Amino acid sequence: MTSRMFQYVVAAGVIAQALPGGAHATSTQAHAMVVSGSAGHPGGGEFDCATSGPQPMEGKYFGSASVGLPTEGYAYCHLAGGVQDTSNPHGISTANQSVTNAFAAGLHTQTATATADFGVLKAASNGSFTGSPYYGNEFHAGEAAAYSTDTLPVPTGAASIQFGLTIDGSASVTGSSQTLTILDYQINGGVIYGAFEGVLPGGNSVGTAQGLTANGTGTGPVAGFTVGLGSLSGAGTVYSFRTDLSGSTFDLTLALLAASYPSPVNSVSPAGGTANDDFAETARLSSLSFFDARGNPLAFGTLTGASGRLYDAAGVHTAPVGGVPEPASWALMIAGFGLVGSTLRRGRVQAA
Repeated sequence: MTSRMFQYVVAAGVIAQALPGGAHATSTQAHAMVVSGSAGHPGGGEFDCATSGPQPMEGKYFGSASVGLPTEGYAYCHLAGGVQDTSNPHGISTANQSVTNAFAAGLHTQTATATADFGVLKAASNGSFTGSPYYGNEFHAGEAAAYSTDTLPVPTGAASIQFGLTIDGSASVTGSSQTLTILDYQINGGVIYGAFEGVLPGGNSVGTAQGLTANGTGTGPVAGFTVGLGSLSGAGTVYSFRTDLSGSTFDLTLALLAASYPSPVNSVSPAGGTANDDFAETARLSSLSFFDARGNPLAFGTLTGASGRLYDAAGVHTAPVGGVPEPASWALMIAGFGLVGSTLRRGRVQAA
């Protein structure tokens, strides 16, 4: 596996055509894929199951980094596992897949799970393999991906935007196994940019955690992440490039991939390998900044996306258990307090 940071930038016109549902397609999407087995079809042609095609959404946002699957499909090629894709125009999407499969004189286990909410993405993929492939057409991999697209209003006087993305997670491998974590973003139908990439290349190599720097002009190690031999973990913030805006609204798409590829038995992995890529703790839109035509910071209040989600300078609003309520929740709580107070007053009058 080679690093492909920023190498999959695609022409804006192509991506605009590829976006699910076209422009302004406010939605969340979750993808989970696990694949296991020796691809082939008994009695089939010499090249049956030898050609693999990209997974549609993963190919568009992550390029060749995503696993290609046999074009004839799982059943025809006698592969175990499966793919789940879900979407939701108004709320959370989830996808889960798992497989346990004996082949190549060994055992492969693999899981993939993804959760997508507006501005908040989670993905994890974990696997292990003890087999010994014998002719090179084996599959033992898992990928989880989460996507969100929301349409936000442009504040009056805003000419450009920059935002921060906080990502939290960990990955580990043994032997020659590999993991790959990618966080991308896209504004409108424009270029897809890589904001974060975490790589564990296996084979007794030290991993990397690279991302866009604070001023959005280059890449470097992400502060808050610790990388070592076969492991990386931490939490840190990366930033978008400053991008010009036009019109009264803009679309913001975020995409997160967590992939794991457990290695077979070989000289580096005499007992096989494990690969765990866990970024289910959250990749989150954590800051939002607008600038006027002169490049000066522009003050703004709360923005409401087409999804109904609220955004401000601290990024996306979320309402975790025990967290600060959203404004709508405050209104309900105040009404509830009034009802409780009225009930207590009636109780005291009756007691008197």
